[in-house]
Amino acid sequence: MIEPSKRSMILDIIDYPGRRPEAHIADLKLESEGFGTHYPLARGARTGAAAVARAESLFAARPHQDGGVAAVLGYCAASGLSAYYAEIAAGETGEPPLLICFDPSPCTVDDIQDCYLTAYRQIEEDAPGAAPSPVDTTALVDRPDLLIETVREDLVRRMVRTLAADGVTDDAVAELVAQTVDGTHISWIRYLLACRDARPSARGGRTLKVVSRGHTGGPEWLDGGDVLTVRVDCDRAGLLRHPDTRSAVLGFLRGGGTSD
Repeated sequence: MIEPSKRSMILDIIDYPGRRPEAHIADLKLESEGFGTHYPLARGARTGAAAVARAESLFAARPHQDGGVAAVLGYCAASGLSAYYAEIAAGETGEPPLLICFDPSPCTVDDIQDCYLTAYRQIEEDAPGAAPSPVDTTALVDRPDLLIETVREDLVRRMVRTLAADGVTDDAVAELVAQTVDGTHISWIRYLLACRDARPSARGGRTLKVVSRGHTGGPEWLDGGDVLTVRVDCDRAGLLRHPDTRSAVLGFLRGGGTSD
């Protein structure tokens, strides 16, 4: 592996570090092409920080020895967070980094509620009897620490109830709760809280938007300006593994914000 200090371009990649059905930006394997990469979200997420504050804290924690930010890459809900991050980097250097967004989508309080309800339905699917009413996360979104605490307590209580009905032992319950509730559902909700309601200003630098076959719409801040759009003939899950995505990204980076 090439040492970061020997690379010509450092890419800061804003992407959910946990498991998900969709590919990750890391699957593009940009390091093999000589680019340095930095993954700010690998350090974890502060629950209480919405997009702009989260971007500020991520940039402040960035290792200075990694060099300047040549480009910022963000996937789906993290696109707005990535744009804030790019704005902060531009303010530090006076030079806006390139921005690359994959299937960019706004993240709203309804997305957080949908995420919780997905977990609720998965856990309650095989539960005995009538399910207790779900939590209304929209009423708690301005108090994110309380939201996480409330949702975790709710999901753990539901899961323990379901597992007990199946005769699962205490040790196995603790392991399954850690893996399913904390490792999957709560970590994803924390991520969405950090991405929520991002409304960065209009882009001042060059932007590449790579979208999958079914992607429609997108955040308003990506409308107009110096934005190049590339549509790849694949579904969202495979977008970050597709060779056409990789080719578009490499062409944009190597061309300094242009693509063949």
